[in-house]
Amino acid sequence: MAEEDKQRLAAEAAAARKLADDEARAQQEAKQAEEQKKQEAEAQKAAEEAAELERKAREAKSRLVPFSPLTPRSADEEAKEQEMEQLALQEQIEAKRRQQLVAHTKLVKLKTQNKLKIDDDRRADRDEKIAARFESRKTADIAMAASYQGALSDGDEDDLSTSSEEKEDSEDDYSSSEDDDFDITDCLDNFQQIARLGAKFSRHAGKRIHKKPQLRTVKVSFSEDGKPVTLSWGAGSRAIKMKDIWYISWGHCTPTFLARKDKLEPMKCFSIVGHSEKQVLDLEAYTKRDAKIWVKGLRKLINQTDKKGDELADMNLQRLMQYAKKQEQAKQQLKSKQLRVVKLQQDLFVMTVEAVYKELEEQKIWRIDNNVRKQFNAEIMYENVLKQDIAWRKWQWFVREQITNYLRENNMVRSNGASNGGRTPGRYNDDDDQKSPQEEDEVTLFLGHYKLKKYDSQLRDAGLESLSDLKSLDADSILSIAKEVSMATLHENKFVGACRELQTGKYPPKEIKDASKVDKWLEHYNLLKYSSLLKKNGLMRLEDIYNLNDEQEMAALATEVSMGVLHKKKFIAACQEFKVKYKSSKMKRQSSKSNNSDKKPSLKKTDSEGCLLM
Repeated sequence: MAEEDKQRLAAEAAAARKLADDEARAQQEAKQAEEQKKQEAEAQKAAEEAAELERKAREAKSRLVPFSPLTPRSADEEAKEQEMEQLALQEQIEAKRRQQLVAHTKLVKLKTQNKLKIDDDRRADRDEKIAARFESRKTADIAMAASYQGALSDGDEDDLSTSSEEKEDSEDDYSSSEDDDFDITDCLDNFQQIARLGAKFSRHAGKRIHKKPQLRTVKVSFSEDGKPVTLSWGAGSRAIKMKDIWYISWGHCTPTFLARKDKLEPMKCFSIVGHSEKQVLDLEAYTKRDAKIWVKGLRKLINQTDKKGDELADMNLQRLMQYAKKQEQAKQQLKSKQLRVVKLQQDLFVMTVEAVYKELEEQKIWRIDNNVRKQFNAEIMYENVLKQDIAWRKWQWFVREQITNYLRENNMVRSNGASNGGRTPGRYNDDDDQKSPQEEDEVTLFLGHYKLKKYDSQLRDAGLESLSDLKSLDADSILSIAKEVSMATLHENKFVGACRELQTGKYPPKEIKDASKVDKWLEHYNLLKYSSLLKKNGLMRLEDIYNLNDEQEMAALATEVSMGVLHKKKFIAACQEFKVKYKSSKMKRQSSKSNNSDKKPSLKKTDSEGCLLM
């Protein structure tokens, strides 16, 4: 009885304090409302006065009469008087406007203060309610503990149950002595509101016990008529319909919790299980009380008793264990399959590296020793490919570029043209049929122009070193050479025709002549190594240099082909010098044509039909 009196007195005191606080708050709100009305009235009055003054000013301005000679005062005096009146009226209007602005500012400030005050009061009221509920719960727990001790001392076991519902479930494992530690009757009555607001739980998944659980907010959504619709634990697909929930288990009743049974308390763990093996949500509450509230509350929402839920959990455990075992086996199979794919990928890369080395050695212009192979072995190159995320289609190009760049930087390129079948060393592409003119000698260019490049090595073995060897041959000798290298019939005819065009001067064609001029011009300035890239970027003829408008375009072209700083300056200077001399030569030719003279330009020309050299 003493405890009940204390509780009653405490409740009365709390009610009295709340009533006093409400009265004080009401008085303060009334005072603030009165002050706000006063400020609004002052602002309205100032606005009306300003409008009245403006109206008077407009009337005075309309009554002004123009100056007449019959007016006794002078025009200057009349104008000054009118100007003074206008200024006085304008000052009054400005003063009223300032007064109106000040009143409006005070009103806005007062409204802001009132709003902040209301927010603070609401926050304080909410904190007070939370504290009151906490004290009430604490008092109820103390009272329950006292009654529990009294029941033990009196030997009355019937007082241990807290509600009729718990009496019906007295045979359940989790509703015996543990349930009696907490009084959750009020919480179960209000569980619909609790489930709508949600609560935070730790979600466990998988059998890796060292994996950190995820913090999830679990909540239930309801329809307009109050029926539960969906239980969600995050955004997107993290939800399950309430009609798809089979049962709610409490304790270690799933493979996930059984794998962690040594680390987690069973009374804090519960699982939401659907009709499919995939629909299992394993949650861990912060306290046993929270777990008990949600287990019994969710079971109540799906109309399931504690006994029925425990029976379904025991019956379905073996099924869940078999599904988890199958999932683990599928993961292992996938992992082993991925390892096999990785091994095949590594083997393919090793074969690619070996093919690149074989191709470079067949070209006979690269000095490849054991140090190069050790520095660019398959294992090291494979790591670089993975880091740079190079697609497998570009492996050969990547490996070749890395090795050849290193060989060029360290001067490991043979300068003897004979070792390369008469070719001059330069930059090589992966496809021999796509090599640019400066990378091929005149024989290769000749055969490539007539689609006979496949007989290049056989003709060289037969003694063909330059085009001059073909110019002095007759038709029978040319046909004999074609048969000697085993050319097909159509290729024989094409080879004979090509040699005839060479002897008559139809070869080389204009595009090869233009390419040769560009190569000789670049070679004069030691820029021949950029020939291929320059031609890919449009520099096919020397006349294209004259079409460059300014130094910025020259610099842009040099940047596109990745020229160094010194080479870029040299290239720009060469282009500018060429443009000056080409313009001078062009003007002289036009002048000589107009004068019908045969004067030759003073510029020096090469043997390649007027290639200008500086």
